[in-house]
Amino acid sequence: MKNESAHDKESLGQFLRRTRTEQGLSFEEAVESTKISPNNLKALEEDDYANLPADAFVNGFYGIYARYLSLDPEDIRNRYNQQKKL
Repeated sequence: MKNESAHDKESLGQFLRRTRTEQGLSFEEAVESTKISPNNLKALEEDDYANLPADAFVNGFYGIYARYLSLDPEDIRNRYNQQKKL
């Protein structure tokens, strides 16, 4: 139960950054492999929605990044849309 609570408090950006680092991937490797600009990838990992483009692009970025990290793109997009409402 304690782990679920910690997971619930983890933002989407924190989850993505943790997943990337646990896989031994650098930020630069992620930028190179996904072709997401450094500014946009940084904004994704920092939940900095003000510095991201329109939702259509952002949902695309989350899908690309999720696949890169071997995550379910639909789950990541859903988490983004839920978190954005808060």
